[in-house]
Amino acid sequence: MFAKLLIRHQKRVKRWKARFGLSEYEVFWMGFGEGLIIGGILIFFLLQIISLCNYEKEYSLLESPKTILYCIRKDIS
Repeated sequence: MFAKLLIRHQKRVKRWKARFGLSEYEVFWMGFGEGLIIGGILIFFLLQIISLCNYEKEYSLLESPKTILYCIRKDIS
């Protein structure tokens, strides 16, 4: 299943490269940039959750890994 996904992905990348006239180097940099953007968004939301938990001062993030999940559940309800 993973092999089929990999082959399909490679075909799509080749089509996009041909369509826009991109080189391998440009595609690699685009992937790097995409990773930075997605990673930055994930870190932003993670820091928002941590700051919400620390703001209440009732729960310490160092006590157990379940406190972040508890804080998220508490904010939702």
